[in-house]
Amino acid sequence: MKNRMERINSLLRKEISLIIMQDINDPRIGFISIISVDCSSDLKNAKVYFTSQSNDKKKMEMLLNRASGFIGHRLGEKMRLKYIPHLFFIYNNTEIIPETDIG
Repeated sequence: MKNRMERINSLLRKEISLIIMQDINDPRIGFISIISVDCSSDLKNAKVYFTSQSNDKKKMEMLLNRASGFIGHRLGEKMRLKYIPHLFFIYNNTEIIPETDIG
């Protein structure tokens, strides 16, 4: 069951990223990166963690949550799941440390 949820979370992360890049035409939503998705086991809700270079993080979070219905609709067109989860966008303020090879 754990592997299935990891695959679903990974696929949701990928598809949500593509939808935001290709389908959302709101200029107020600048460059964002989807860090991770945490979907509930019943597939009803999903927390989508993102980071942004925008100065107004709360506004970005509000804009993405307003667009969550549209994003969910597009997910339904692209994915075959019993339920398409309700998306909750949460700004992730932790710094991303790139992986480096130390050798």
